[in-house]
Amino acid sequence: MKRVLSCLVLAACGSKPTPVTPPPAVAHPADAAPVKPTGPAAATTAEARAKLVVDDLIVGKLSELRPMLSAEVAAALPEPDMAKMWGEVEAQLGKIDRCDTPAKLESKPGQPTVYAVPCHFAKAGVMDWLVALDDKQQVVGLHLGTPHSTEPWQAPAYAAKDATSRDLAVGDLPGTLTVPAGKGPVPCVVLVHGSGPHDRDETVGPNKPFADLALGLAAHGIATLRYEKRTKAKPGSLPKDLTVNEETVNDAVIAADLCAAQPEIDHKRVFVLGHSLGAWVAPRIAKHAKDLAGLIILAGPTRDLADIIVDQITYIANADGTVSPDEQKAIDDAKADAKRIHELEAGAAPKPDEMHVFAPASYWKDLAGYDAPKLAATLKLRIFVGQGGRDYQVSATKDFPAWQKALAGKKGDKLVVWPKLTHLLTPGEGPSTPAEYEKPGQHVDEQVITDLADWITAK
Repeated sequence: MKRVLSCLVLAACGSKPTPVTPPPAVAHPADAAPVKPTGPAAATTAEARAKLVVDDLIVGKLSELRPMLSAEVAAALPEPDMAKMWGEVEAQLGKIDRCDTPAKLESKPGQPTVYAVPCHFAKAGVMDWLVALDDKQQVVGLHLGTPHSTEPWQAPAYAAKDATSRDLAVGDLPGTLTVPAGKGPVPCVVLVHGSGPHDRDETVGPNKPFADLALGLAAHGIATLRYEKRTKAKPGSLPKDLTVNEETVNDAVIAADLCAAQPEIDHKRVFVLGHSLGAWVAPRIAKHAKDLAGLIILAGPTRDLADIIVDQITYIANADGTVSPDEQKAIDDAKADAKRIHELEAGAAPKPDEMHVFAPASYWKDLAGYDAPKLAATLKLRIFVGQGGRDYQVSATKDFPAWQKALAGKKGDKLVVWPKLTHLLTPGEGPSTPAEYEKPGQHVDEQVITDLADWITAK
């Protein structure tokens, strides 16, 4: 689940992040020669090209923008769809006041060069547009990323001071195994991301919740394995008929089996922790993984994802007390998408290349009838369910009760609501908004770490 911002995002370069819950869709790199740019765009530097792409998008110069797109991206994002999506972005995040100078992000040889273009939104504050360019300055990736941050992340005060980390690839995905000091073997927790192209720390602006969890649990003698999500590290490997299995489940199963095989790890005490979308599919992961000791579900939705998206967009639109015409249109469009998704889930035949919330029809049809709490109740392992009381993306009143009902009386399980925590499990006061995720210096609340550690190590 996570694009933890309730914002619509454009995407290509293999992934199309979505509003919070749903997954990315896939756009593979084009094999054909890209369209040669024309006009002033042809003479720009890569940095200027990235800025021009965003400038053209936000002022509606889509006909001038499209020659700068790779053939595959242009095919995946027709001009009417781009116009509709941009309208929904503004409806949720507010008008853009200005965009600042792009910053080049670290990239590996042979990979597209990515620029972050910070833009100032009226409601959401400063957000980074991420523009990926190939060696011909064609746009092979475009999406609205996370809150902009200029301050480096600092480890939380509760972090283990003597833990060690080493690279451990999860199949073809880069990963990190963090192990506490002292003699092993120790329990290990596999961390599974929410929706969107996340890195191994599940970075959102200045927040790195998975890094917090890894270092916090290490202080309690618990190892963790976290890895780059496929939609970030290997988007070109995803099939056109994408399902949640290719996006999340399969790699998490590989990670759990790999974790159990490490010499530092007690193979009888391997747990899977899913956050947001990862929490929702955690029961499906557990069904396919070998000999898990337990399952941890943090901010796990239980309702149909399409309906949750409508709720999220409506919440953001109403956050300032008024709903503008653009915001109402975004709500209406989300409801129309939800209606069609329900039809697909009920067995309706998809149209050619049909997409909803940036996911193909195959994704939604695969989820037809999926009931995470019901499946969890059939698993013969311990389950921990944790929920933030201030989370507006997954609801403590609409989603959490389904976990309570399904797991009632199941021995060894623990269910808890942390009243002051957000979707990122950070503490605060009052109604939560996307702007809250921009604040530097926030960390997963220490109570979460303590509760998890106590449950994991309980006999």
